[in-house]
Amino acid sequence: MSILQYNNINLSVNNSYILAESITVSESNTPKPIYSFNNNIPFDNTPTTLKGQISISYYLKPDNGIWTPIYNNALDNQLVALSWQIPCPSFSIGFPTPDPANQVLTLQGAPDILYSVNLLFRGIIENALYSGGIIIPNTSSLMRSGCSYIPDGHNIYALIISNPSQVYYLNNAYPAESGSTLIARYSTTVNINGGSTMILSGSTVNGGEAPNANQLSINALPGEPPIIPIVQPFTGQFLQMDATGSSHGILYTNEPNFSILTELINDTTISEPSIINIGQIYITGYLNNLDLQLSPNGLIKSTCSFDVFYPFTGNLSKQLSTDPVLYDTLNSSGLAHYWAAQFYSGSNIISDNNILQLSYSAQIGITPIYGIGSPYPKQIYTNGITESLDVLTENQFNINYTGANINQIRPDLQILTFSGISSTGTITIPMSGFLLKDSKFDVSLDNIILYNNSYTRSR
Repeated sequence: MSILQYNNINLSVNNSYILAESITVSESNTPKPIYSFNNNIPFDNTPTTLKGQISISYYLKPDNGIWTPIYNNALDNQLVALSWQIPCPSFSIGFPTPDPANQVLTLQGAPDILYSVNLLFRGIIENALYSGGIIIPNTSSLMRSGCSYIPDGHNIYALIISNPSQVYYLNNAYPAESGSTLIARYSTTVNINGGSTMILSGSTVNGGEAPNANQLSINALPGEPPIIPIVQPFTGQFLQMDATGSSHGILYTNEPNFSILTELINDTTISEPSIINIGQIYITGYLNNLDLQLSPNGLIKSTCSFDVFYPFTGNLSKQLSTDPVLYDTLNSSGLAHYWAAQFYSGSNIISDNNILQLSYSAQIGITPIYGIGSPYPKQIYTNGITESLDVLTENQFNINYTGANINQIRPDLQILTFSGISSTGTITIPMSGFLLKDSKFDVSLDNIILYNNSYTRSR
């Protein structure tokens, strides 16, 4: 185990990487002794059914959370400079000019990794009119997204990203076209998933362009990457894109367990297995518990556990520090310190029930069915789910009898949401069917009166 260094083992559930704090894996297959009359020692041993358990404690991160990894990011080595050139017959003649070939780069890495890449654009270009969308700040108004080209014969220059799908136009004219070439030098940051493509494209639209009549030149400033080898002043136009740095984070779709729980709640007759990958050991498990803990000024933390009925496969191995999908937890600047939870009545926020602290858990009953002749289950099904909800608020609930339904005590508390910790931005829990288990309050000096309400619901 000495070669398996901390932070060099990735963990995924159903191909979604998560930030694990700790992982515990256990297997049990206790032999059962078989005795006979007149023998005080077993004459044979029969193994019981194989049963394993996986427990994982992990952190969640907000949708916009990006942090810088400790290791040098392998993405930086992939992002070579992309450039194209459109020469003109002379400094005064702009026809005919061919379209340059698209410059394409495909990033390595897992689609669950979202890279935040700093890009530097430099060149001699003409600008064109686009409508709609937004102008990207700090780009001299040259970069625009979500817009449409206004056909007037001027060239179209664009950066096309496949995932998340986005088109950035790189020669926006604002407030009006220059009518001649200009020097472009600006930088911005874009997001791109591993495995996606980046295309730097240029189109002359009508087979011509504005020649570099003023014989403009551009050189690299101190600290910038070098300009591509090109004779300057150049007769026509060229554009170069360099990556000057990157960071990465795990996408929020990487919280896979709540979606599994949601499916089970909606249909308790199903029991879909999960594939857990722990340092290249692959385990088939069935989710039996999920807990979420939300507290002020603390990380959003979750724990889950799985029942295992089948053998493990693979060998534990560490990952190289240059692996593009390697993540680490030493820099916490992107972890989920920030969350919001709120009760709703329909689409209206309940304003008199501020949530100060919250924990949610679900216990899932997993039952295997065995048959003669095999140590593995013939069928596995879910036999019930019990949810628990513990909420710290400033609002008192008076319990009139044991197991009072929340719909009877506060019929307006219809939905509970927590924002910032899901791929859609919000996790929603309908309150219908929750029973108020107990209500407590605490009074102390220099503090508000706090009420702790606990709920339970079985399906």
